[in-house]
Amino acid sequence: MRPLIAIPARFSARTSALRYAAEVNARSLIEAVWRAGGEPVGIHPADTGTAARLARFDGVLLPGGGDLAPPATAPPTPTTPSTTSTPSRTPSTSTSPGTPWSRACPCSRSAAASRP
Repeated sequence: MRPLIAIPARFSARTSALRYAAEVNARSLIEAVWRAGGEPVGIHPADTGTAARLARFDGVLLPGGGDLAPPATAPPTPTTPSTTSTPSRTPSTSTSPGTPWSRACPCSRSAAASRP
Protein backbone atom coordinates (compact mmCIF):
# COMPACT_ATOMS: atom_id res chain seq x y z
CA MET A 1 0.00 0.00 0.00
CA ARG A 2 1.35 3.44 -0.93
CA PRO A 3 1.96 6.00 1.83
CA LEU A 4 -0.63 8.79 1.86
CA ILE A 5 0.92 12.18 1.07
CA ALA A 6 -1.25 15.24 1.72
CA ILE A 7 -0.91 18.17 -0.66
CA PRO A 8 -2.81 21.31 0.40
CA ALA A 9 -4.82 22.58 -2.55
CA ARG A 10 -4.94 26.19 -3.64
CA PHE A 11 -7.98 28.15 -4.76
CA SER A 12 -8.30 28.95 -8.45
CA ALA A 13 -10.87 31.39 -9.84
CA ARG A 14 -10.87 29.60 -13.20
CA THR A 15 -10.11 26.00 -14.01
CA SER A 16 -10.04 24.36 -17.43
CA ALA A 17 -13.38 22.73 -18.33
CA LEU A 18 -15.11 24.19 -15.24
CA ARG A 19 -17.26 27.31 -15.17
CA TYR A 20 -16.61 27.98 -11.49
CA ALA A 21 -13.81 28.30 -8.95
CA ALA A 22 -12.02 25.17 -7.77
CA GLU A 23 -9.33 23.86 -5.45
CA VAL A 24 -6.37 22.59 -7.45
CA ASN A 25 -2.85 21.18 -7.25
CA ALA A 26 -0.14 21.31 -9.88
CA ARG A 27 -0.05 18.12 -11.90
CA SER A 28 3.75 17.98 -11.64
CA LEU A 29 3.46 17.72 -7.83
CA ILE A 30 0.84 14.98 -8.03
CA GLU A 31 2.91 13.05 -10.57
CA ALA A 32 6.14 13.43 -8.55
CA VAL A 33 4.51 11.95 -5.44
CA TRP A 34 3.04 9.09 -7.50
CA ARG A 35 6.33 8.29 -9.27
CA ALA A 36 8.07 8.26 -5.90
CA GLY A 37 5.66 5.61 -4.61
CA GLY A 38 3.25 7.81 -2.65
CA GLU A 39 -0.51 8.24 -2.97
CA PRO A 40 -1.10 11.99 -3.48
CA VAL A 41 -4.18 13.34 -1.69
CA GLY A 42 -5.36 16.92 -2.21
CA ILE A 43 -6.71 18.48 0.97
CA HIS A 44 -8.71 21.65 1.61
CA PRO A 45 -6.42 24.50 2.72
CA ALA A 46 -8.45 25.25 5.88
CA ASP A 47 -6.74 26.79 8.88
CA THR A 48 -8.77 24.98 11.52
CA GLY A 49 -7.73 21.67 13.05
CA THR A 50 -4.65 21.34 10.87
CA ALA A 51 -2.74 18.99 13.19
CA ALA A 52 -5.69 16.63 13.59
CA ARG A 53 -6.44 16.68 9.87
CA LEU A 54 -2.84 15.86 8.92
CA ALA A 55 -2.36 13.14 11.56
CA ARG A 56 -3.76 10.43 9.27
CA PHE A 57 -1.21 11.08 6.52
CA ASP A 58 2.27 9.59 6.18
CA GLY A 59 3.71 12.84 4.84
CA VAL A 60 2.87 16.33 3.66
CA LEU A 61 4.11 18.08 0.53
CA LEU A 62 4.01 21.86 0.95
CA PRO A 63 3.97 23.25 -2.59
CA GLY A 64 5.09 26.76 -1.68
CA GLY A 65 4.24 29.87 -3.61
CA GLY A 66 5.00 33.52 -4.08
CA ASP A 67 3.33 34.47 -0.81
CA LEU A 68 5.69 32.53 1.48
CA ALA A 69 7.95 34.68 3.63
CA PRO A 70 11.64 33.61 3.46
CA PRO A 71 11.98 33.47 7.28
CA ALA A 72 9.28 30.77 7.35
CA THR A 73 10.99 28.51 4.80
CA ALA A 74 14.68 29.36 4.53
CA PRO A 75 17.52 28.50 6.89
CA PRO A 76 18.76 31.51 8.90
CA THR A 77 21.27 33.69 7.06
CA PRO A 78 22.65 37.15 7.84
CA THR A 79 19.63 38.60 6.00
CA THR A 80 17.04 36.01 7.06
CA PRO A 81 16.22 36.08 10.78
CA SER A 82 15.86 32.80 12.64
CA THR A 83 12.38 31.60 13.64
CA THR A 84 11.34 28.76 15.90
CA SER A 85 8.93 27.39 13.30
CA THR A 86 11.44 27.13 10.46
CA PRO A 87 11.08 23.60 9.04
CA SER A 88 14.18 21.70 8.06
CA ARG A 89 14.88 21.59 4.35
CA THR A 90 16.68 18.25 4.65
CA PRO A 91 14.28 15.30 4.06
CA SER A 92 15.96 13.12 6.68
CA THR A 93 15.58 15.70 9.45
CA SER A 94 12.33 16.34 11.28
CA THR A 95 10.81 19.52 12.68
CA SER A 96 9.59 19.80 16.25
CA PRO A 97 8.31 16.53 17.76
CA GLY A 98 4.59 15.93 17.80
CA THR A 99 3.70 17.72 14.58
CA PRO A 100 2.20 15.52 11.86
CA TRP A 101 4.56 16.95 9.25
CA SER A 102 7.64 16.25 11.38
CA ARG A 103 8.11 12.96 9.57
CA ALA A 104 10.10 13.36 6.39
CA CYS A 105 8.12 12.63 3.26
CA PRO A 106 9.10 9.14 2.07
CA CYS A 107 9.01 10.44 -1.50
CA SER A 108 11.47 13.33 -1.04
CA ARG A 109 14.62 11.58 -2.19
CA SER A 110 12.96 9.47 -4.89
CA ALA A 111 11.18 12.46 -6.43
CA ALA A 112 14.40 14.45 -6.58
CA ALA A 113 16.26 11.51 -8.11
CA SER A 114 13.63 11.01 -10.82
CA ARG A 115 13.87 14.58 -12.15
CA PRO A 116 15.50 15.00 -15.56
